[in-house]
Amino acid sequence: SPFIYVSIVHFKRDTVTVQVNEQVEAGTLLGEVGNSGVSYLPHLHYTLYTYSEELMRFVSIPGFFLE
Repeated sequence: SPFIYVSIVHFKRDTVTVQVNEQVEAGTLLGEVGNSGVSYLPHLHYTLYTYSEELMRFVSIPGFFLE
């Protein structure tokens, strides 16, 4: 099965507990929700990706499956 990658942004500064490309399991604490960047309230944005060999690029999910 293909690898699934996730981009998560707006963590509270200095609370991220994992490293880039670290494989994690369900229930792993990643960090605390914050309002880093240009935002007024704490919130979190996330996007799931997989790599398409055919397209030779990362594509977001579920958009990849809707094509």
